[in-house]
Amino acid sequence: MRDAREKPQCFLLTALMILSLAVGNVGAQDAAKEDGTVTIEYIAHACFRVTSPSGKQVLIDPYASRVWLGYDFPPNVRADVVLISHPHYDHDGGDAMGRPVPWAANTPVLRHPGTNQFGDIAVVGYAGKHADPWGKEFGQSNTIWLVKIAGLRIVHLGDNGPLMEDTIKALGRVDVLLMPIDSQFHILKATRSRPSVAGFFHRS
Repeated sequence: MRDAREKPQCFLLTALMILSLAVGNVGAQDAAKEDGTVTIEYIAHACFRVTSPSGKQVLIDPYASRVWLGYDFPPNVRADVVLISHPHYDHDGGDAMGRPVPWAANTPVLRHPGTNQFGDIAVVGYAGKHADPWGKEFGQSNTIWLVKIAGLRIVHLGDNGPLMEDTIKALGRVDVLLMPIDSQFHILKATRSRPSVAGFFHRS
């Protein structure tokens, strides 16, 4: 969360990257057996939606419409599960401030570290720390999400600050890293995660 400097984006940016998984592709030998495709869509700000070969969908860090960002969350963006890194309105759909959220009422919402399985998607949350000096009102908690689909390991850092060594080791191999780049307080230094694909968000 920062001063409002982003340009309005009222459209869904589909297929930021479509990763067709086959033998020899990045870290995806196991995925070749599935003969499936994993799709990663960039919605806006820090929000992404990941779709598995079976059609299961994970929505990560949706934002509240017309709060600070100045644009609306796209309508009819469905998901089988929602992942929230921390309770700021540009990452939790406005839930913490009591605004109507952009997901269906019966959708499971994960906020804390732990492991969960949704069809062919495994989701693992790791405890992180929100970038300084923000988030002190909720203890600077920030859940880093690892989404494992068809042999692909996708990591969304939320608003995490520099990664701790033990977190890097716990995450293991990272094929796709979704990371904030808007200030020196976020991840601007190279890490030993060495992702094969990087997606940047939260730019101001």
